[in-house]
Amino acid sequence: MKTLLIANFLFLCVLLHAQPSIVGTIIDTEKQLPVAYASLGFEGLTHGTISNSDGKFKLPLPEGIDQKAKIQISCIGYETFEISFDQLQQNSTIQLQPSITQLNEVAVFSKNKKGKKPNKIKSKKLGKSSTFLPLFHAYYSIWGENDPNNLGREKGMIYPIKSLGKVNSLNFHISSNNYRLIKFRLKFYTIEKGKPTTLLHQKDILFDLEDSFLGWYQLDLSAYDIILQPSQKKVGVALQWVDSEQQNEGRRFFSISAAIGTSPGYFFKEDVFEKWIIKKGKLNMYVDVLPMDASR
Repeated sequence: MKTLLIANFLFLCVLLHAQPSIVGTIIDTEKQLPVAYASLGFEGLTHGTISNSDGKFKLPLPEGIDQKAKIQISCIGYETFEISFDQLQQNSTIQLQPSITQLNEVAVFSKNKKGKKPNKIKSKKLGKSSTFLPLFHAYYSIWGENDPNNLGREKGMIYPIKSLGKVNSLNFHISSNNYRLIKFRLKFYTIEKGKPTTLLHQKDILFDLEDSFLGWYQLDLSAYDIILQPSQKKVGVALQWVDSEQQNEGRRFFSISAAIGTSPGYFFKEDVFEKWIIKKGKLNMYVDVLPMDASR
């Protein structure tokens, strides 16, 4: 009897502390297929979520939310869509309209050697590539956080553009990782007033890190035709966490090695709809850019 009372008490505590949420599915209006890894959240609030590979989502509800509150849904290659909370309660299937400029997805192939720096190629390098005794780390995930998924968390670097060129690859150094799988979305941003704004590409760039990979990771981007122009002056390059599978429920670590910087260049946000935070610092992450005459 005593055991039963304790169990009921614990169950009641879970119910009292569980945050209410609304679940639903996001689909493509033309193909009627799920839209994977779309971002959604309440307008004007910082917390949101990301749909899974099947287009399904679970959106936490803020306390005292108004029935007329607007929910914003966005995904690369689709028109941004808004729906009120009461409309979503009546029909939890959200349909996104492909944008006119949407292009077919291109497969991303990676070339990497565990623990080794990628081979040099004839290109110009934007960013930091030295990992000699790294003392600092930019953590995407660390033990003790409430949310083990870190959905929407994003970190990146701002780089100056000095000449015309085509992006050939992204390279970054992973200093800790005990996840079975992590899915990232790569983003290239225009920079205005020192902060990331609009995306430079219309193709969704998604890739997987598998088997607790550590060391330098190289992502081949030659198929994406991402062109950097001097008129843009600067470009923001960021990795957004969109999904993961844990190796061990009790331990969650993932980080990119970093270094102290003398000028603002490192930017991040902890949630999908939070504002960007700009800091002094350098991620061990760089982009190989081929001069246009060499990339043709």
